[in-house]
Amino acid sequence: MDRYEIPSHGQLTRFVQLQGGSDDIALSLQPYSQLNLYCVEAEAGQRQVQVDLAEGSRLCLVLLTLHEGRSRLRMHVSLRGCGAEVSLGGAVVGCGEMVAEQDLTVEHCAEGCRSEMLFKQVLGDRSRGYLSGRVLVDEGAQQSESEQTFASLLTSGEARAQALPQLEIYADDVKCNHGATVGKLDDDALFYMRQRGIPEPEACLLLQHAFVEDVLLRIQDEGHRAHFAALVEQRFRGQQSRCSVCQHSCKA
Repeated sequence: MDRYEIPSHGQLTRFVQLQGGSDDIALSLQPYSQLNLYCVEAEAGQRQVQVDLAEGSRLCLVLLTLHEGRSRLRMHVSLRGCGAEVSLGGAVVGCGEMVAEQDLTVEHCAEGCRSEMLFKQVLGDRSRGYLSGRVLVDEGAQQSESEQTFASLLTSGEARAQALPQLEIYADDVKCNHGATVGKLDDDALFYMRQRGIPEPEACLLLQHAFVEDVLLRIQDEGHRAHFAALVEQRFRGQQSRCSVCQHSCKA
């Protein structure tokens, strides 16, 4: 297992391109540290991630899934210190026979912690997307706040999506909510755009990009955000999804 630790009061922003294979990763954020982690899953793989957050620490993770195979991600985040915060965001852009499974658990172990999940899927051809998100609020983890939002957009009649947000609460002073939706492109919006001279393929691209934009906006660094947006557009246009030419320092 690969282990990484962010020291107390440390701040780090990393861009990571995940390679194929199997990975076990453990992240530990010490008190009042902050980690911004932006990941591109360009190759299918099996990944297990364990994250522990100490008092006052903050994690912002954005995962962009672009591979063309079958992948599974299992992530467990433990908010162990008072006031710890985690923001998990993800966008899956599926085509061909892609299968993406994402199983996420966030455990509130201490008081005053906050968690947020925002995951979007745009699935075309015969791709499949499976999202499972579980928030567990332990007894004594009072004043916890949690929000889960899962949304899937199907651009093909053969694509399939499944989303399952879950709450398991053992404290009484909490603010938690969740929701999941599955739908297709808005016919009225497409008609409106075509009436104004936008070709249908370009209109579809614009609507799909708008659908995942709120995930990309979680990336605070403008350079990384522009890079992710360019990869998403390439994928929507059926172009190469991997970073063949990239000025960022990518590590598996």
